[in-house]
Amino acid sequence: MTSWTRVPVAVSAEVGLATAALLVVVSTVPAAPLSTLALALVGAAASATGASLHPVGPPARLVRDVLAGAAAALALGILLVVPIDPLAVAAWGLGALATSASVPALLGVAVVAQVATVAGAGAWSADEPRRATAAQLRAGNGVVVEVDTHAFLLQQAVTILRNDGRVAEADFLSSADPAAPYARNADGSPTTHRESYLWRAQLGSVDADGKNKASQMPDHFFNWWTHSGKGTISGPSAATWAEEQFAEAVQAWRHGDRSTAMYHLGAAAHLVDDACAPPHASPFVPNHRAYEEWVVPRQAEHAVTSGGIYRTDFRLHTGHGGDEWSSSHTRGWVDECAHRAAGLQINTAHPPPGDPADAADYESTIAHFEETQRLTAGYLDFFFEQMGAFR
Repeated sequence: MTSWTRVPVAVSAEVGLATAALLVVVSTVPAAPLSTLALALVGAAASATGASLHPVGPPARLVRDVLAGAAAALALGILLVVPIDPLAVAAWGLGALATSASVPALLGVAVVAQVATVAGAGAWSADEPRRATAAQLRAGNGVVVEVDTHAFLLQQAVTILRNDGRVAEADFLSSADPAAPYARNADGSPTTHRESYLWRAQLGSVDADGKNKASQMPDHFFNWWTHSGKGTISGPSAATWAEEQFAEAVQAWRHGDRSTAMYHLGAAAHLVDDACAPPHASPFVPNHRAYEEWVVPRQAEHAVTSGGIYRTDFRLHTGHGGDEWSSSHTRGWVDECAHRAAGLQINTAHPPPGDPADAADYESTIAHFEETQRLTAGYLDFFFEQMGAFR
């Protein structure tokens, strides 16, 4: 027969596990963050009650506090709409079994967990300050295509648009941005013409991994199945922030501010392209940085010059998740990229330190990179189509 002193803990464990199961189910529904938070708090409260009725010694209390901190981090992450580390989600079920009432421990672990989760990885490659020389950065006014895959993708997108007959769009992107600085020669000396709107979009892409990342788009991951980011089963994703950046671009364009529009469009394209990078499906995919480093020296060799993938080429009326995931929405472009990249996640284990293990892996990896260039061109065209421009 179960002793009275163990009943509260047993009940608490049952409530905690049941709530954890409900949490997983509800968190897969994109529009239910408050419901998820409520479930997390209910489970934590129930577990705290049970734990308080069954005192434990110092070692067990320490373990309990740490697990409780993970549970608190999960609830805090959902409440503040910041990325939630998958480890915090996994630990929540355990934390719900024996949540501590130790407020300092809860807050301390929660803060550490949240700081760790907000600092995400980059995408493809956009780390010019680390790769490029000072002379290159100066000559490119902060954009160095040779070491920045995102800038390269945008550059090739313009070429693809032109060769696909979308000449007006390509001409606009290649034209001078009146608000831009003067372009520079290779030696850093200024020319007599301004940088282009393409440069402005590339700068927006650079800043998406730089000064604007933490404040405007902290999560660059996107899971093709759950539609979540770093949280894997819950929380915002690259699609969340891509749609915000796209909306900023739309607003600026409608107000006649072409420069700002291209800046935000470049940031949105960065996030769409991130979803095309296989390691961005989950923080658990191996060799994230090594995979991106493998692509950089090969990107010029595999440049695509035509054959863009446009809105009418995929998900015309619906997508994985419903109509709002069609090619008529930015999130549909993100998800399309993620689905195309999903089958290549295993290849991320092959490139470092050399090429993929066999010819088939190499060819599929390169073919996907070429598709990414075509999708980038299509996404830029999608924006101009939405604006009714150059039609």
